[in-house]
Amino acid sequence: MVIKGTIIPTIRGAIPECETATKYLQKINDQFAGSTKAYARALIKKFANAEYDGSGIREYIMKISHMAEQLKAYEIE
Repeated sequence: MVIKGTIIPTIRGAIPECETATKYLQKINDQFAGSTKAYARALIKKFANAEYDGSGIREYIMKISHMAEQLKAYEIE
């Protein structure tokens, strides 16, 4: 019930009911495995096409560093 309470209703409706929390989390993982790959692809494209816009070098470096950290989470160096 705690896990279901933290998920928004539109996503919750797409995940089948399960008896245990472990099975429910596995269903969630299976449901969104493809979407994480798509997100990683989009992030790589954004990272590769990033250009400095002149607004501030610190902000640019922070933005690029943040994208690199997100890619590391997907085991992409």
